[in-house]
Amino acid sequence: LVCSSDWMLDMVKSSPILKNQTKHKIPLGIDYKKFSSISYKDARKKLGIEDEEIVLFFRAQNEFKGTPYIVEAMKMLNTKKKITLMTCDNEGLINDLEGKYKIIELGKLKDKEMICAMNACDIFLMPSIGESFGMMAIEAMSCAKPVIVFSNLVI
Repeated sequence: LVCSSDWMLDMVKSSPILKNQTKHKIPLGIDYKKFSSISYKDARKKLGIEDEEIVLFFRAQNEFKGTPYIVEAMKMLNTKKKITLMTCDNEGLINDLEGKYKIIELGKLKDKEMICAMNACDIFLMPSIGESFGMMAIEAMSCAKPVIVFSNLVI
């Protein structure tokens, strides 16, 4: 059995069903060059984002990905800065924030579109309550983006 994280390996090791299986950890890897294929400036231009906007990018999904926590935090935030919330995956989950922030919902993304979005953002948010690895956090870091995650994320 091959697992990609310590957490996953520990889970497999604790299973009585799998006690006689050989177990290995092989961490997931990514091609860093792929994530530098578009510049910050070009990515923002492609997505219609102005220079002065601070872009927070996250995966919008009610189950596990923590979108309700982002909505709650953004409702409480009081700032004069131009903040743009950019999402991928599900649409319509942050409608309560319309008017307070600029919203860009990208929907389901292919690899090149995801790389463009990652490079266009200023901060990647990942308040997941359940992750086996956190690949999107690693991808964001490959684009030199700071990442905000919940402490339960195991990378």
